Amino acid sequence: MADTIADTLADTLADSSAANTYIVGRKGEAMSTRPVKIAAVIALCVLIGMVVFLRMRNHIPLVAAMGTFVIAWLALLPARRPKGAATRSDEQQLAVDQLDHAAKRLERLARRAPAPDRPLFRRMAELMRQIQEHHRLNPSHASLTAKFRKHVVGRMVESVYNYVELATRSGQDQKDRLAAISTQLEEFVPVLEKIDQACLDNDLMALEINVEVLNVQLNRRR
Repeated sequence: MADTIADTLADTLADSSAANTYIVGRKGEAMSTRPVKIAAVIALCVLIGMVVFLRMRNHIPLVAAMGTFVIAWLALLPARRPKGAATRSDEQQLAVDQLDHAAKRLERLARRAPAPDRPLFRRMAELMRQIQEHHRLNPSHASLTAKFRKHVVGRMVESVYNYVELATRSGQDQKDRLAAISTQLEEFVPVLEKIDQACLDNDLMALEINVEVLNVQLNRRR
């Protein structure tokens, strides 16, 4: 139960990270744009007032210097991100975090699974790690795999979790049922391998086809 709650909280936190409407500081921390906007307006008004005063006094060189300073200062202001938008780095980090969470869950489930099933779940975790690494190295993968990450990965991991839970509670009378479910779970591996290869080749069509295959497999397990 505690493991399930922790996993749910981790998923929720990962999914919510892309919803922030902030600008990002030099170290990656989020900063609200409102104080920046207020300070910019006040400072700009002060600078305009100084320029007008100096122009009236015929201090032309100072006016030119102030104008140059204003232009440079405005150019250095942090750009405001549109509400609800996420930068590529945000989307990439979210993808990496989601896949990391899925890989960790599969690794934990592999340790809890019956001995015959452990190699299968370790292989699934390994493939998830490889797909995660593709996302870490190539930001463009995040937009290509959005459907896979948002609608398929969680359901696939949940299928493994449900199987492990059933296996730990079942007796010999459930042996045939568990064997049938295990066979279905084995079908995930070749599809994950193709998704891994599609990420490596940056092949959007192959990625979409294999994500849909996983969807069909998951729907069949309901």
